[in-house]
Amino acid sequence: MDTQGNEQISFEFAFNNPHFSERTFRIEITDEKLVDNQINYITTRLKKRKINKKQVLEADEDEVEKKVLSMHVDSALLAVKSPFFYKLFSNGMRDSNNKCETTLKLKASEETPFKELLHFMYCGKFSSTDISNHHSLLDILILADKYEVIQCMKYCVLLLLKLPMTQESALLYLDLPSSVSTNMEVQQLMDASKKHLVAGFNDREAPRDELVNLSMAGLEVILSSDDILPNSEDEICDFLIDWARHNYLKLMERRVALSSLLIRFVRFPYLSCTCMRELLVCKDIDKVALLERITDSLLFKEENLLRKHELTSMDSTQKQFMQRSYNWRPVKVVESESPSRHSVVFFDLSRSECAGLFPFGCIVTQWFPVGEHMFYIAVCCVQNSRSLSHSFGVWLYLESPEEISVSYHYAVRKNPSKLFIDVRNENYTFQSPEGYGYEDVFRTPWSTFIAENSPYFINGTLHFRAEIIIETLDERT
Repeated sequence: MDTQGNEQISFEFAFNNPHFSERTFRIEITDEKLVDNQINYITTRLKKRKINKKQVLEADEDEVEKKVLSMHVDSALLAVKSPFFYKLFSNGMRDSNNKCETTLKLKASEETPFKELLHFMYCGKFSSTDISNHHSLLDILILADKYEVIQCMKYCVLLLLKLPMTQESALLYLDLPSSVSTNMEVQQLMDASKKHLVAGFNDREAPRDELVNLSMAGLEVILSSDDILPNSEDEICDFLIDWARHNYLKLMERRVALSSLLIRFVRFPYLSCTCMRELLVCKDIDKVALLERITDSLLFKEENLLRKHELTSMDSTQKQFMQRSYNWRPVKVVESESPSRHSVVFFDLSRSECAGLFPFGCIVTQWFPVGEHMFYIAVCCVQNSRSLSHSFGVWLYLESPEEISVSYHYAVRKNPSKLFIDVRNENYTFQSPEGYGYEDVFRTPWSTFIAENSPYFINGTLHFRAEIIIETLDERT
């Protein structure tokens, strides 16, 4: 069978059979280790004596031990299945004194894959049942590309796609020579490996330690994808720092690599102010390029919506200004320390996002600071345990374990005034990392809240504001 499932004629009876062959391959096999040793030996001789390098290489070429094999082949059969062999037999043989013998030079690591390649060209399958692992199939795939045996490349890709995909195998595929990886026949394999790496990054239950072992190619695949779902842009930044510290132990090398990665892949307009401050004091990063990127991001935040749209469209390649999809909803935070520590938090939800919460969905915001404390807000569709009716709920969560008293004010823009109207005001003392909130923040049934004529949606968007104030001891008394 070929890769399309069609019956393929087998010439297994003619494989390496002199009775059905008119030509012989003389295969010279050289051990790569012996070659490396020979090169080192030649280099040493050149250093010790003033000898012409070309003369030394020519003199020592015959000293390298070679293994010679002979295989009987039918040139017509190989020429039909490979443009490489077609050109070799139709052009190269004209200048050969011995038209019945063709010399091929292989590395020792290529011997078995080459035999399997020839066997496939005759039989449409491999001779060994051991050819069922990533490394063996990749070796054959690389040779099939070298000798332009397209059907064998397709067959290798088909078998590789049937094997379980792991992070290790995905990185092996990405590390293929560019001549192979850019081949149209291999694109399905490359796409599958990229999807696997992105899925691994998005899998919150998978060990995160494995990600720091990614190669540079694997890292670039993940961070350049629009399908990754980080909790926030801060997570991307923290991940890059961890990866660089794991893979570059020397400070100067780490600074060069990390600075380049941050500039290329981190979308600075969506970093929190806390993360930006931490970057500015991080010794692993070049501050000149970093300051320029932070300045651009702050200027972008102050642009009007039309200008932001223009900048995002102009930046379609590098995507520095494009917002990703995050697990945690980005928020806009206005911080103040006077007269008391408080923050005003803004975030929007579309009608479709709110509708998607039914019956038990939840959306959480990114962490935001109020003074030195970190909070986040969760909005959920909640079912009342008694009436079984649904409603829109909002909870405020604290990160730190200490006792903190807060005053909070929730507001939403409402029709027809389109102004922010307070919906809840209350004081609460957190005793530990916990959440406190309302099952029905708007005091209205879910069906009324989500209806087309609902006053809570302006042009299909719910605009929510939360003002959180840390109360001091004097204010509490």
